[in-house]
Order: sequence, then structure tokens, then C-alpha cells
Amino acid sequence: CGIIKWAPVHTWQPPGMSHMNGWMLESEIKNVDVSVKVSWDGDKRVIYRRYETPVGSVGEELREDPGYHSLWVKEFMVKSKADYDVIKYMVEHTQFRDTYSSFVEARDSVGEDGVELAVIDRSPFQKLLIEICGTERLAFDLVDIQSTVDELYQIMAEKQDNAFKIIVESPADIIWMVDNLTGDITTPKYFEKYCLPFYNKQAKLLHDNDKYLAIHFDGRLKSIRHHIQKADLD
Repeated sequence: CGIIKWAPVHTWQPPGMSHMNGWMLESEIKNVDVSVKVSWDGDKRVIYRRYETPVGSVGEELREDPGYHSLWVKEFMVKSKADYDVIKYMVEHTQFRDTYSSFVEARDSVGEDGVELAVIDRSPFQKLLIEICGTERLAFDLVDIQSTVDELYQIMAEKQDNAFKIIVESPADIIWMVDNLTGDITTPKYFEKYCLPFYNKQAKLLHDNDKYLAIHFDGRLKSIRHHIQKADLD
């Protein structure tokens, strides 16, 4: 048996579900005020966040399960078409910084007893699906206002390009993207259009720098098994 742990090597792209130090809340978002309120519903922690920007505001509610301490979104930020502009502003005005020292400290604490993964943000499509829009909203918007969704997706992907330029300079060997992907929601059509090109672009960058890419899929994958074969993942 070996220990598997994870630590970030750069700050998160907002909006982001995580509330742990070194992740989203340590990113710098220029000209955006973020307020956080925490309350309790029985043994579940409830986190309210609001983002105030020059082009409008959005809010979200997250609940933390007491077991794995995973966060589940109960109120998503996108409630109308106008909210896409707010989130686009937030992404465009985000400045990443590296957290190499935190990763090295975590890696050294494991030593030869296991492996330290460099955990990174979700891919843009999965982030839209899980954190920003939710399944139902994104499904409708991909039909009704696809150009608006695609515009935000592209801006997020370009920002993630910047994140991966930080990652390749890090001391981490294995990069872990927690995409929580299932083929019955991210269908073959969407996997082929949004996920596969992003995965392969970043995988090439990592492989050119002698690093490995691991992605967390944890759903029903039979419908996209042939598409996954096209992904240059390790």
C-alpha cells in the first residue's frame, strides 16, 4: 500500500467551489469584491458567497457534506444570460500565482511512502457544468444561447492555458485534474467538442515537459469509452 495525497501548485480559477487554503480564495481577482458567510444546517456547513463586479454581481450557496467534506452547489451563479458577463469579467481579471512551496512541503512529508499529486482546477466544460451553471441550466443554455456559453468557455480555456504554463514550471511530476466526469451528462457530443481538445492540448504541454496527466472520471463511462481512447492521458 502507498499513500496518495494531493496539493495545489497554483491558485484556482474563479468561480471555484473549493474553500480550502491555497485554492480559489487565494486567487487575486482584480476589481472584484468577494464576501463569504458561513452558517450551519444540522451537521452540514453552508457557505454563501457573493461576487461584486463593475458589470454586476452573482451569488452561490454551497453545502459541505460531513463525511468527505465535499462541497455541493445548492444555488448556482448563473441564473440568467446576464450572469455570463459577470463570470467572464471575473475570469478575465484573475491573476494566478504559484504555490510551489506548499506542494514541495506536502511532497516531502510523504517521502518514499507514497506519491503527491499536483491537483488543479477542473477543465472549463466540467467547471461550467458542476460549479457555475449546473446540469439543467447548462443543458438549456447550450441550446438557447450556445454562443454565449461558448464565449465564456473559450475565455476560461485561455485562462487555463496560463495556469498550465505555471504548472509545467512546477516541481510536480503527476498533474491531477478532478473533472468528476460521467458520460450520461457529458455526452459523447460534448466530450468530443469541449473536453477532448482541452485534454490533449494540455497533455502535450505536460508530456513535452516530462510530466504526466491524470484526470478523475467517476461516473458511467461506457458511452464515451471510445472517445476516452482518443485522449492522450496517462
